[in-house]
Amino acid sequence: MDRKELLQKIKNLDLSNIEKPFPAVGDFHTANAVAFFGYDYCYKRYKEDPVKFKDEIRGVAKIKGLALCYGLGARGLLDVTNNDLNKATELYENFFNNLPEVSSTMRKLVKETSKKFYLTNIFGRRLFVNLWSSKDPRDRARARNNTFNFPIQSMGADISKLVLCKLGQWLEENRLYKDWGNLVTEQHLSRILKFDIERNSEEEVQELEAELEKLENGHTLVLIVKGDEIISQFDRYLQIPMSLITKFKLEIVF
Repeated sequence: MDRKELLQKIKNLDLSNIEKPFPAVGDFHTANAVAFFGYDYCYKRYKEDPVKFKDEIRGVAKIKGLALCYGLGARGLLDVTNNDLNKATELYENFFNNLPEVSSTMRKLVKETSKKFYLTNIFGRRLFVNLWSSKDPRDRARARNNTFNFPIQSMGADISKLVLCKLGQWLEENRLYKDWGNLVTEQHLSRILKFDIERNSEEEVQELEAELEKLENGHTLVLIVKGDEIISQFDRYLQIPMSLITKFKLEIVF
C-alpha cells in the first residue's frame, strides 16, 4: 500500500463511535479530582454525565484542592461530605497520599519555617512568620496557614512587579511615555499592535488610519513602525476587530 492509498483509507475511517477521552491528562483540576476520589470513580461519573462531572466533581476539586494547599484541614471538607467527618478525613488523606510531592513540600515548609520563623520564595525574598514563636495553638495554626499562603501569594506579587517593570522599561525604550500621563494605568492597556510601513504602501497607511478613526475606544494601542523604529502611535486606545488585524496584517507586540 502506498502513501496515497493509506491517506485515503485514513480519510474514510468512521470515527463517529470513538469515545471521547477522559480529560485528566493536562487538566489541573481534574487531576485534583482524581486525587480526591480516585480515577475509577471520576471516570464513571464522567461517562454518566460529563456536565455533572465538571460541576459536581471537578468543581469541588477545583475549590477544595487549592484550599488544602493553602492550609485547609479535613474539617474544611465537611460541607462536601454531608458533615461526615470520617469521609472528610478520608478525602483529605486521599488527596495528599495521591500527591506525595505536594505533601512532602508542605511538611518541609512547616518544619523549616517553624524553626527559623521565616521562609524564602522562589525569587529569594524572605517572608517572616513570627507567629511560630507563640505558644498559643491558635497563633501556631495561623502560622501554619501563613507558611503555605505566603510563598504562593508573594510569588504572584513579585511576578506582577516584574511585568510592570519590564513594561515600563519597554515603554521608555520605545519612547511611548511622552505626553501620556497615566494613560497606561487609567485606560488599562492590554495589547499593542504594530503596522510596518516598510512592507506597505502609503495608500495602505492612509487607509489604515482612516479605519482606525472610525473605531471605538478600547484597550489596544497601534504603533506605526519602520522596521525596528517606531515612527508614530495612534492617539488613543481602540477596540480592534480581528478582521482589521487580518486585513492590514497588524503584528502583535504583546
